[in-house]
Amino acid sequence: MKKILSKTIMPCMYCLIAFATTSLAQNTSNIQIIDLIAIPEFNTNLDSTQYHFKVFFKISDASNAAKAHILVGDTTNSGNVLTAIPVFTHTGAGNDSLVYNTQITKIVNYTATLFVDVPKTELPLMHYLTLYVEDLTGKYTSKLYFKL
Repeated sequence: MKKILSKTIMPCMYCLIAFATTSLAQNTSNIQIIDLIAIPEFNTNLDSTQYHFKVFFKISDASNAAKAHILVGDTTNSGNVLTAIPVFTHTGAGNDSLVYNTQITKIVNYTATLFVDVPKTELPLMHYLTLYVEDLTGKYTSKLYFKL
């Protein structure tokens, strides 16, 4: 009985592992993102209920990017404080921008910039920022993490 199992089931398990690895590799974007930074913005309005910060990251090929996914939360990959999905716009060669809410920021020297507001009441939960980009074909980049 052991011999039959090892000859029939074990090769099937290897096939499943190989298939899962191949499927994940095929869903990875060729776009590269690096150098994620979040910097608090100076706010002269002390009565503001919002905490403002800038998010910067470098992107290798913004012309093939569709959306950036920004998650702010108490753990990595968590958006329990904020989930923002700015959209990339393309108006010609080298004229790429990132659009979020009413702001449009031009991507300059491969650097994308985004201004984000979080309610001050959520500050105790802000520990990590997670970023990844979705390309025009629906594939995703690897994730970047920033400890806030």
